Formats: sequence, C-alpha cells, structure tokens
Amino acid sequence: MKKKLVSLSVSESFHRMFEQQMKLQHDLVAKQEENQTFQMELQKEFIEKQSEKKLNHVNLPKIETIHFNGNKIMWPEFWDSFESAVHKNESLSEVDKFNYLRGKLTGEAREAIAGLSLSNENYLVAVKLLNDRFGDKQEIVDLHYNKLINIAPARNTMESLRFFLDKVERHLRSLEVLGENVNQSVFVSMIQRKIPSEVRLQLEMLKVPETAWTVPKLRDLLRRYIVSKEKAGKQQSVDSTRPLSWTKPEAFKPVQKKPFYSGRRYDTLSKPTETLVASEK
Repeated sequence: MKKKLVSLSVSESFHRMFEQQMKLQHDLVAKQEENQTFQMELQKEFIEKQSEKKLNHVNLPKIETIHFNGNKIMWPEFWDSFESAVHKNESLSEVDKFNYLRGKLTGEAREAIAGLSLSNENYLVAVKLLNDRFGDKQEIVDLHYNKLINIAPARNTMESLRFFLDKVERHLRSLEVLGENVNQSVFVSMIQRKIPSEVRLQLEMLKVPETAWTVPKLRDLLRRYIVSKEKAGKQQSVDSTRPLSWTKPEAFKPVQKKPFYSGRRYDTLSKPTETLVASEK
C-alpha cells in the first residue's frame, strides 16, 4: 500500500511537471508569435514611410507649363496649359499629376490646397478646389471688362501706343475665347476715347469714307498704324547713325617750275652785260 501511494505521488508530480513544461512552451510560442507580428508591423510601417518619402521627392520628367499665383484672369490660360501637358497625360499616375500641380502653384493658389496630403485620391480633390475658387467663368468675364475700362489712355508715342494695343488685344481675345461678343459699339467708343486725337485723325483718313466703325476694323487699322510708325522710327534711327557724306579730295599735283634761263627772261638778263662791256671799251 505504501509503495502504491509513493508511486501515485511520483506520477502526479511528473504530470504536474509535464503540464508546467507544456504551458511554458505554449507561452514561449505565443510570445514568439507576438514578437513576429510586432516586427512585421514595424517593417510595414517603415515601408509605408519610405514610400511616402519617395512620393514627396520623386524625380518627375520635366514638363514646361506656366505658374499660377491665384490671379483669376490667368486661370483659363494656366489650366489649358496644365490640362494639355499633365492632366490628360495617361502615362502619369494621379499622385504624379498632383506633384506637378503643387509645383506650379504659388501664393494664394498654393495655400488653397495646402491642407491636402500628396496621394492619388487627393489629386482630383485639389483640381476641384482650384476650379471652384478661381475658375468661375462669369467672374473672369467681369474682370476682363473691368480691366478694359480702366486701361490708361495712350500717348502719341510708338511705345505707349504699342503697350495700349497689346493690353486691349489681350483682354478682347480672352473675352472671345470665353464666348463673349466683343464686336459692340461700346468697345469702339471706349478704344477711340483712349487714343490721342492725332491718331484718331490718321485712322479716319485710313478708313473707307462713309463706313461705320467696327471693333475688328478699328483694331486692324490701329495695328497697321502702329506698325507703320514703328518701321518709320527704325528707319529714322538708321539714318541718324549713318556717317555724313564727304567728297574725296583730288590728288595733289605739284606745280611745275619753268627753267630760269629760258625765253625772254634770258634775253632780259643778257642786255645789262652787253652794256657793261661796251662802256669799258
């Protein structure tokens, strides 16, 4: 009986030790799995940070487009250029397009999308934000009309007239692109009031008599007048730098001296000698 009890006690002790060993082994395996999972998460986080860093410093091919600083008048020109070169470029990912877009924005336009992180999803969001803020068509049309009305009158100089015409043409062409009808008498009156009276007189002489002024006709005649004035100014500048004409002097001709003893001069000198000899005799 005593031996049986001892044997049972040893068996229980062995069983407890086995259970403890199995529990320790199980805890060790669980700890290893937990460490492995943690290492995998750290590695994944590191890879994501490296990918984001590469996106922020990606070396994109150079594409030439104009910059945009928030001036609403310049938005259509900027977007047409960017849309053609980048937005419709199928070889670029959305995040690459976003990178290009941020690189072309300055000032107020850059601040408008400053809160968006660089990602594929945020590119179209940024485009919509910019278009809603700076691309309102009616507001842009009103700005062009306002700029036209406030153009400073031109002086009767070649530089002032050219500067005036360039500004008028820029706003009228932009309005035409935006679908506005610029062939109106109000524009004829506005342009005529802002050019010197001497120039208006010249334009009236160039216009076909008894025909009404139109915006295209006024623009064309003013352009031709300025081009003619520029050509005349260049020719006058060339003439003023040309050296004065001069006549080549004739070659120097030495005066030929007559022989001292020749003709009557010899005879004249011989007579006093003859008279002296006669007196001595």
